[in-house]
Amino acid sequence: MAQFLFLKNDYWRDKKIISIFIFSLLLNIFFWFVVWYSIISFKGDIPLHYNIYFGVDLLGDKNEIFKLPLIALLIFLINFILAFIVYKKEKILSLFLTVAALMIQIFLLTAALMIINL
Repeated sequence: MAQFLFLKNDYWRDKKIISIFIFSLLLNIFFWFVVWYSIISFKGDIPLHYNIYFGVDLLGDKNEIFKLPLIALLIFLINFILAFIVYKKEKILSLFLTVAALMIQIFLLTAALMIINL
């Protein structure tokens, strides 16, 4: 039972943090699904970088696009672990970290959708 003591922390009773945590987790799962579903029909290379001056300037294997949801997942996990650690002393910092994780999920999902739709 000692291994589940972290679940008794007040962090898990904070409704704002838990709702953001669940929404971020669902968004990341959706992110993986969207990327996977979008590249099924791709043959060959896909555009990985675009700028307004030159257009597509980097092509790569279609599996490279999976780096975006992986980065989003890693940032999600790191931010929530840090938020858990600092919650007792700095609740506002903990909330900021959870919101930052959600915003990064949204930004990277948007970037992936824009790259896929080029």
